[in-house]
Amino acid sequence: MSANSSHKHIMKSLFRIFVLTALIAGVSACALRETVELVVIGNAFGSNTIPQLYEAAVAEDMDAKVNTYSWMKPAASPATYLENLQTETELRKAVKNADVILISFSPSWGNAADNMYFNDLCGGDDNQDCQRKTTAKAKRDWISIVNTIAELRDEQPVILRVISWGDWVYPAYYGDTITQEDYAVLVPYFREYQSLQASMPGVGAALAFAEDYNDIPSEYFTDGLHLSDAGSAAVVDLLHNLGYEPAIIEGFADLTVTFNETGCTVTPLEGEIPNPIYIRVENPTDGDNALLTLTLKEGNGVEDILAFGDNGLPPFMEGTTIPHYSPGKNAKNLFEVPLVDGRENYLVCAQDGVGALAVPLILKP
Repeated sequence: MSANSSHKHIMKSLFRIFVLTALIAGVSACALRETVELVVIGNAFGSNTIPQLYEAAVAEDMDAKVNTYSWMKPAASPATYLENLQTETELRKAVKNADVILISFSPSWGNAADNMYFNDLCGGDDNQDCQRKTTAKAKRDWISIVNTIAELRDEQPVILRVISWGDWVYPAYYGDTITQEDYAVLVPYFREYQSLQASMPGVGAALAFAEDYNDIPSEYFTDGLHLSDAGSAAVVDLLHNLGYEPAIIEGFADLTVTFNETGCTVTPLEGEIPNPIYIRVENPTDGDNALLTLTLKEGNGVEDILAFGDNGLPPFMEGTTIPHYSPGKNAKNLFEVPLVDGRENYLVCAQDGVGALAVPLILKP
């Protein structure tokens, strides 16, 4: 055996030891299993061989048989996949039992807005309103997707990987028809979405590819846009380099409400108030605590909420129900909280048998 081949053999053995050590250290169901459950989700896999090559890489790296469950709809939007994750029993079961999850959406989520921009129909003084709205929607869909996965996993670690795409997709897709000015307008929205994807806690992101379009090897493409087997293999190498460390997916929260023995505290909320808003409610106490949301009749405010001690609905609130977001005793949970647009939404920390403890925040989306 040559020195070079011996070195490669040693490095491969060390890598496999690292992988197995990581799996043993984690409490994931992945650890030292004969089979690994791989779930592939997204609309970016129809014209490449990434899923098949990644399955082979996982099988070799983990020295296990891989069972792959694919949920791939080429023309579907991220919003459709979100709905599927929330409603489709088979998909939800697969995600719940997965050891590895691979997700990727093509940049087609922005196609309609791009076309409106090119035709001066995007709206606003700068012809970019539809870009802002579309990007905000795509970001909230991604947040909801990860939050849904977090809910399904229920604090069980998993290897969650996402493939994002370099700026090359714009010149590759639009060719000579996109100007430098248009490129400078559209790409930041694209990057904003993908930056969020890569920054979600517990998610490992592979960027394919970071190079300028003209610097990417031509053999990586079949037609200048879609990946060849060589391009697919290059992406799988990026995934391989991320390793196989499982993580608990906690999801994303716009703010966190934490109960204590006498009330609650709230993390700062920056920027525009989204609707719905994601709130993590933490209750590290033995109290029956819950976060409530209220809108009040004109002339009423915080003092009315804190002074109310009767059973039933307060006469100063609007509506006939009070949404409760209760994680349970010594527990925490992430909630999607719809707000009433254009109104002051009072967040109320309350305790069963006591009433309102505090009104830590008033939100007006």
